[in-house]
Amino acid sequence: MKQNPNDVFHVLKRAVAAACATLVWVQPTAAARPADIDLAGNSIKTLTLKPTSEPAESEQGCTPDRQLCIELVAQTKEAPPILKIRPAAGQDAGAQLELRDLQTDALWDNRRSLALWPFAVRLAAPDQGMLVGVSEDVSTMYSGGGGSFSTLHLLQVFPKGSGFEMREVLALPLASSLMIRACFSERDYADRRGACHDEYSFSSTIKLDKSVTSGFPRLIYRTRATSFPGPVSRSRDSLGKRLRKKDIATVVDRACTFQRLLTRQPDSGAYMPDKPIPACEEYLEP
Repeated sequence: MKQNPNDVFHVLKRAVAAACATLVWVQPTAAARPADIDLAGNSIKTLTLKPTSEPAESEQGCTPDRQLCIELVAQTKEAPPILKIRPAAGQDAGAQLELRDLQTDALWDNRRSLALWPFAVRLAAPDQGMLVGVSEDVSTMYSGGGGSFSTLHLLQVFPKGSGFEMREVLALPLASSLMIRACFSERDYADRRGACHDEYSFSSTIKLDKSVTSGFPRLIYRTRATSFPGPVSRSRDSLGKRLRKKDIATVVDRACTFQRLLTRQPDSGAYMPDKPIPACEEYLEP
């Protein structure tokens, strides 16, 4: 997605390049490297998120030193969602890009929303820009329960020509939480020892592979999936099964608890896992 060129882009390009350069500004020694930087100099910065008032549901995230601020401007009737990047506090210049691939035709549909990922990946080479994330969140209701599902869209924002471009380099399940009613009578309540909902939870983290010594970062994607009570399944009827005391526990689903190494593909710029990622429909399908 590319902005229309105009005179201000020369200022914007210098500003974003300055932001990237600022983030490289102090190179710690190898012995003092924090956990969120690799040997090539790529690093993950934590963003402190806060809502902004206009338009409603917009959000801003800044690094603690405010050397980088990212704003997600919510979609309106007149415009798609917009991502703004301001390189430093007090500077007006920055990148502004439309997220047309993430807009929806149903503005009234409160089951879907966008949010900032609370991290940004600063790339070691300033001319490669940075990686920022947008979480696409979907919620749904069930009879006596509900669920929420989040997908991370990782975007590379980089200077090109007189402006900026943005491309999606990764889309991954980020998190989910489901609660499904499982008691419809007093007998069900007794059979299930009061555990009247089946619960499913999926969470994930993305870290840097700190062994990378040059080029783009390699990412480590770790997940954890659990169910309660015991190893329940959305594809099997929970009724009619008498639970034992030891069944009233949260258990880890090993098939959907895994680690993948994500490596950038030189031809496309996209990140690909070293092994296929399981579908995990129990956790990730509304």
